[in-house]
Amino acid sequence: MSGSEGAPRRTSAERALVLLVVLVLGGLLGGVIAPRYGLVPRQWATAPHPPGAPGGAAQQATPPQVESAPGAQQPGVQTPGAAVPPVAGQSLPGAPAPRLLDGQESVVVRVVQQVRPAVVNISVRAQVATPFGLFPQEGQGSGVIVRPDGLILTNNHVVQGAQEITVTLVSGKTLRGRVLGADRFADLAVVKVDSPQPLPAVEMGASIALNVGQLAIAIGNPFGLGSTVTVGVISALNRSIQAGPDFVVENLIQTDAAINPGNSGGALLDSSGRLIGINTAIIREAQGIGFAIPMDHARVVMEQIITQGKVIRPALGVEIRGEIDTNTARAYKLPVDHGVVVVPQPGSPAERAGMRPQDIIVAINGQKVGTIGDLRRELFRRKPGESVQVEVVRDGRRLTLNVLLIELRGGIPLWIVA
Repeated sequence: MSGSEGAPRRTSAERALVLLVVLVLGGLLGGVIAPRYGLVPRQWATAPHPPGAPGGAAQQATPPQVESAPGAQQPGVQTPGAAVPPVAGQSLPGAPAPRLLDGQESVVVRVVQQVRPAVVNISVRAQVATPFGLFPQEGQGSGVIVRPDGLILTNNHVVQGAQEITVTLVSGKTLRGRVLGADRFADLAVVKVDSPQPLPAVEMGASIALNVGQLAIAIGNPFGLGSTVTVGVISALNRSIQAGPDFVVENLIQTDAAINPGNSGGALLDSSGRLIGINTAIIREAQGIGFAIPMDHARVVMEQIITQGKVIRPALGVEIRGEIDTNTARAYKLPVDHGVVVVPQPGSPAERAGMRPQDIIVAINGQKVGTIGDLRRELFRRKPGESVQVEVVRDGRRLTLNVLLIELRGGIPLWIVA
């Protein structure tokens, strides 16, 4: 007799009982394992991507079409006695009613819905020379569409040296971009894309009337995460930072709205959704200290780039030696508590007009000059070839000199001369 012949035969009832136990155990194990290893949504199956990138949120896979089984409830048809699934926006029976947004929340939501389509992701690619040969280098930043015909305002450091520029819209559509012009000292650039349809453009605001403490909303693409929103306030105005070894970026807006790598070139907005600044820098060792280029300055630079292909800066032909404030005036017993100490360059219009070393510029055309930023703003409003009245303090006396402005040549450290 074989072994199989000696094994007890299970009846149909016993086989059914074994199958039931297996199914129950499988269900219990599934209940334990599933929460820990939950399915990842398809668009995040590998890693987060910017909108439009393979696997990104803007390219979600189309849900499979499922045929209804015979006798199953058809979409849009209510079967007598069948439970009706809740409709989107409706609460389940017994669930609390949806909470209404408070004032600030509704403001932020409205601004984001209004402006987000105008904030783009900018990807750049370049070949970098190394001792081992040429290697590709890639980077990402943000930009803001300022005109429906495809003009985008961003930071110079986002596109500097780029040989290939790809602009990704919030819809996921990608467009090839090219740099119309850039200004290193303002850290601004204008990128152009061609689109058969008008693009959504942001409304440009004014930064001259900003107040410390007012709401600030930043939209950008930090770390390549498309269309990220952060909220804070205007923390300070007229900040200056050392942006490189040979120049200083001045008159910046400081905000505590979180700004991270990739936010550069993105939008800083007020509560009406108007563009008040271009996010440009952070202090890496700090938290909640970011900076944006004010829109009043960015607009002037942008318009010059669009019309002339570059920024033309008028200059007096002086070297800047420092600022005067109340503490400096008290320490050195100076006759004035504000102004900029300068030394005229040899042969410059300032020297020909009679300016001398250690003169303190206190006004231009009657407008007070208290800081280096004030001096640059007053000059930037004018053009080379214009004559300005420069009021200086020398040995306790006030003098007015007529200086013919010249063009500031490229390559000269901006924080040294004016």
